[in-house]
Amino acid sequence: MAAYSAVAVFRHTLEQLLGSEQFPPHVSKSQITFLHENVCSLQSSLEKIPLVPKSKGEKMKDLQTRIREAIYAAQDEVDYWVRGHSPHEMTMKKLEVDIQLVEKDAADMEQETRDAQDVLAEDPVLVSDSFKISGRDKIVGHEEDFKTVIDCVQSEVDALVDLIGRNLIAISEKSSNGGIKVCRMQNSLRQLAEIESGKEKFFHCRKKYNQILEEGMKKQRRVSVHINLLMSLEEVYEATKTITSARTLLYLGPHHHHPLPYCLTFDLLKVLDAFTVYFVEFPDEFFQLVHLTYLSLTYNDELPPEISLLQKLQVLMVRRKPKLIFIGVSFLPDEIWEMPELRHLWFTEIDFPALPQNIPQNKALLLNLQTLSYINAASCTRDVLRRMPSLKKLSVWAEAPGVIGLYLDELEQLEAFKFTVLHPSPNKQVEFEPEISFPQTLRKLSLSGCGLRWDAMEVVAALPNLEVLKLRELAFNGEEWCLENHCVFEKLKFMLIEYLNFKRWSADHTHFPGLERLYLRHCYELEEIPSDIGFIGTLGLIELVDCSPQAVESAEVIKQEQEVDGGRQGFQVRIYCSYE
Repeated sequence: MAAYSAVAVFRHTLEQLLGSEQFPPHVSKSQITFLHENVCSLQSSLEKIPLVPKSKGEKMKDLQTRIREAIYAAQDEVDYWVRGHSPHEMTMKKLEVDIQLVEKDAADMEQETRDAQDVLAEDPVLVSDSFKISGRDKIVGHEEDFKTVIDCVQSEVDALVDLIGRNLIAISEKSSNGGIKVCRMQNSLRQLAEIESGKEKFFHCRKKYNQILEEGMKKQRRVSVHINLLMSLEEVYEATKTITSARTLLYLGPHHHHPLPYCLTFDLLKVLDAFTVYFVEFPDEFFQLVHLTYLSLTYNDELPPEISLLQKLQVLMVRRKPKLIFIGVSFLPDEIWEMPELRHLWFTEIDFPALPQNIPQNKALLLNLQTLSYINAASCTRDVLRRMPSLKKLSVWAEAPGVIGLYLDELEQLEAFKFTVLHPSPNKQVEFEPEISFPQTLRKLSLSGCGLRWDAMEVVAALPNLEVLKLRELAFNGEEWCLENHCVFEKLKFMLIEYLNFKRWSADHTHFPGLERLYLRHCYELEEIPSDIGFIGTLGLIELVDCSPQAVESAEVIKQEQEVDGGRQGFQVRIYCSYE
């Protein structure tokens, strides 16, 4: 329910403001506290509303609209206060009254809905016709209706599967656990979604030069520019700029290689996705977006120190295009350490700035940081990682094999780790200091170019929670991978082996008791896939891409063995060869 989401988000905003050390001095804290109490009370009232019958559908829809308008108005005022404007007493009073009114209406709706349920309880035949069960009408958070929520989610999943089956939605990327990661709509369905989102005032999509802003669109909170080349046109820029209430701005479409002459921003913006837009200079306008929580862009120069003015920023994604890697050069300012709200950092390969001087020993600086991607391993010293205790995903790189300091024992919550050598050598290997080890919490591990000896695989097999293992481009080096009896990958579900030079592989079904999918790509020297692998009860797929003829033949044998007596249901062997 959009209204409930708006209330929950606004409540979180107020709580952050009340707990901030930079509370606006011109704003009365007691006023904000009172407003927070009203919002909490409204949220509590909403959580008490059970399923809404069809007869109350229009009234509920009207209530949701009025709740959103009241909360959005309050959010706008608070945002302006944070920017330095003083609150007006009459405005504050009106906000409180509006919220109290919709709270009263929510309480009335709860009572009316429960009365309707009591009537229907006397005639169960009417129940299925009287209640419309969907994610829109269900207010999440009511414990008694948990089963109904699950049914709603399942129905939406079934609907998604149905759309995929009818080719209206295409799966463009799957996750390592086999689930759907990214879907893409067919054009006809996308156009319908855009039309409906416009009618509901949920999203304004700018796709044409002569597109006219309809009535009410200037108060739209979500805006997307589908072909960012449009923003090169002054008329489009000026028209879109009038949507002053926007909180989300998305630049969609292909990457634009040339800088745009106009930098479109909105004062109250929280999400700015400009990943497909190339900036020659970092826009000064960005520094005014004090409410920004998400920022992505394409930018080839060093980020300015003023980025730290965005104290609410949680997600920062910066890529360089064309991809250029400068060894020993950090494109991040030292001030990045002064942004405690950061949760996810993603970059084209760079160095991380050194720790600032004169800071207390062992003090966590980036306490909330969960993702740190494509950072030079040399930057990840023990002292640096110690300041990121909440890190769950870490991706690091090294230029070439050599001695690498790896201090993952400092990360007690690490779940995913990726290590890549940019220029691997078949005659050299990475030497980890201290000796190679991984946190027991690790669920996903990806290694590339390390040139490790196969006996180091015992360390990997010992990880009790490992579910995904990806080995690429000489991650391990040697002609034979022989698994000892005690090397058991207890929870491993997904394994990818790509561009490895091993010839012999000795293993059986006991080494991978839970394996579901096995991918072998460009293993040109592999002589055979162990035949016993086919008898792993959970295995659903073996896929080979451009592997040796001997490996392909052994895969065919495994397939034939599993087809005996009618075959194992759901088991597949897929083979792709460019040399045939």
